[in-house]
Amino acid sequence: MDKVYFKSAKDPLFRSIMYGTVIFLFVLSTIQYLTTKTLNTSDIFGHLTLLLTNGLLISIIEGTNYSIDKQHVYYRSSFLRGKIPINKITKLEVGKTMWIGYRPATSRNGIVVHYGKYRKIYFSPRSNEKFVEILSKINEDLIVE
Repeated sequence: MDKVYFKSAKDPLFRSIMYGTVIFLFVLSTIQYLTTKTLNTSDIFGHLTLLLTNGLLISIIEGTNYSIDKQHVYYRSSFLRGKIPINKITKLEVGKTMWIGYRPATSRNGIVVHYGKYRKIYFSPRSNEKFVEILSKINEDLIVE
């Protein structure tokens, strides 16, 4: 089996909050520059901080994805990356939202993945059904709720 790739679903609420923040920070930086018309060291540091923050937010929005091969589920959301052995996954809760915890996701109503003894992670693939189908074929002992 080759690697199967999934982009993260993008919830309209999440997307509007994130892009709204990016636009707000850009406008704030522009207004600050236009009102002072000078750049000293602290201004440059402030503009650089806002630019890096915007870059991080955009990389989270556009760069969150997942992939599955024969042995692992891989996830990536900006600089957060990892893999989970499929044989360690015990349960999938489909259509749930995990508000607290490790969430490399950009939407609600995704999948809570239980693995190891007490570990959980939240994913939001565009197709929950296809994601669960592939994992269930690899790990037949998987409990799907």
